[in-house]
Parts: sequence; structure tokens; C-alpha cells
Amino acid sequence: MRVLAKMRNKSISLCFALLTLFISICNHVVAQANTQETITIAIHDYPPFNDKAGGGLVADIYRAAFSEVDMAIEFRVYPIKRGIQELLSGRVDAHSPGHAFIQGDNEKKINWTPTFTVFVVWAFYKPNQKRIQFTNLTDLRGYRLGVITNSAKLEHYIQHGLDIYPVQTPEKLIKMTKAKRFDYFETASLSSYLLVKNTFPDEWSNFDSIPWDSVQASLAFLKDDPKSQHNKQLFDKGFDAIKRNGKYMQILETYWGKNNVPKDVLLDDLKQFGVEKVNAKLFHSYKRDENGKIIP
Repeated sequence: MRVLAKMRNKSISLCFALLTLFISICNHVVAQANTQETITIAIHDYPPFNDKAGGGLVADIYRAAFSEVDMAIEFRVYPIKRGIQELLSGRVDAHSPGHAFIQGDNEKKINWTPTFTVFVVWAFYKPNQKRIQFTNLTDLRGYRLGVITNSAKLEHYIQHGLDIYPVQTPEKLIKMTKAKRFDYFETASLSSYLLVKNTFPDEWSNFDSIPWDSVQASLAFLKDDPKSQHNKQLFDKGFDAIKRNGKYMQILETYWGKNNVPKDVLLDDLKQFGVEKVNAKLFHSYKRDENGKIIP
């Protein structure tokens, strides 16, 4: 009986020691988590680049970059103009797509790191419309053009005398184009491929696009705010790291496909890793999630 009692006491002591060790490890993990810096980034809902849940291509890039410097991210979703004001007032630490929408005197208040490129195209349905020789916007006069209501170029198009029809959603753009309501519609190149796949997956070969403009986007920080500049230094370090170690290209390939990222959407120092022309058949062969991300 004494032997059994001693064994029972040893077992209890061992369990107590293991429990103490487990609690100590948990406390250490919690303490580390509590000391991890968090950056707040204002974004707008624009799949496949960002969405309301903090997903999308650009969100993936920012998470990878800040992970390199052990920082967490809190995404806050606003309309574009509201997001800019949140940055300028210091209520968020950064804004994306940054300087692409911050102009005039406000641009003097920020500095930024270029992070991705949106390649803008005029998409069309080939059974309804032919490819035209396009050199500038005046070549589009006389055509019915669909654009998203909050297009950054809306006033620019109107000033050039174009026949513009704003609509609320990308899905309406592509459906109305196929229904001959529009001749062309403005979209980002990645968005155009995903729109076709999600809306008319069996007709991907019937859609094409005319390249128009390249818009460089960024992560913007307040120039005169020490905390904001501290965050920028950390981001630049992490961002450089994911460009060097290949994670940046890997993220883009989870949307475009392996060895299928076009040069047009890459930053200048990464264009060597892109392709001249997207393999549309390969692009449409993948299964994808709701953001257009390829499912392994």
C-alpha cells in the first residue's frame, strides 16, 4: 500500500509540474502576442484586391510583408474618400491604394511605398465588337462605355467627351456588354479575367481587352507623424524581404497562375519575372475561392 501511495504521490507531483509548465508556456505565448505591434490600414472593398473581410491579393501582400517584421494588421474598410480622411486625421496608420487616390495638397502630407500595379483595360465581347486601334481616349468617342460608378477616371472620361454609363457593380458591366448595351467596359486586367470566369465561364474565349493605362498603387503613411514613419520603415524592410525571397511573386501566382503573371502588373524591379501575354486557357483552368484565389 505504501508503494502504491508513493507512486500516486509521484504521479500527482508530475502532473502538477507538467500543468505548471503548460501554464507558463501559455503565459509566455500570450505575453508575446500582447507585445506584438499592430498596424491599422484603411482599405476599400474592391475584390480581388481587397474585400470587407480583409482578404484579397493586396491584403495577402501586406500580411506577408508585416509578418517578416513580426507585426499584425487590422484592416478597416471605408469608402475611398473616407479612408483617406482617416489617414490624414491620424485615426489609421496607413492607407491603400495610397497615392493613387490622394492628390493635390494632401499628397504633400504623405509618403508611400509602391506595392502593386493595377493595369487598366477596356474589355469587350468579341461576337459584338471588334478590337479597335487604340492610341488615346479620343479613339473611344462614339462608343458606349461602361464604368464603375466610383471610377477614379470618371471625370477624365467626361472631359474627353466620351459616352460614359456608370453602373454599380462589375457584374452589371460585363452582362450589359454581352447584351450589347455597352461596346466596351473599363476594368482592371485581373478583374476582367475573373469576371469572365465567374459570370460566363464557358465563354472565356469570346472576351478580349484593349490595354489602356497602368496605375501604380501604394501603401501611404503620414509624413510628419513619427509612429507612421516608424511603421513605414518596418513595412519597407518586410516588403523588400518578400520581394527578395520570392513570396511576393508567389502571392501573385495564387491569382494569375504559375508562371502566368503579366509584366504589366509588376513593379519595375520585378518585371523580369513576368510574362508578355497571359495564358487565358491556363488562367481559366483553376478552381478558385470567392476572391479569385486559386484553390490548391
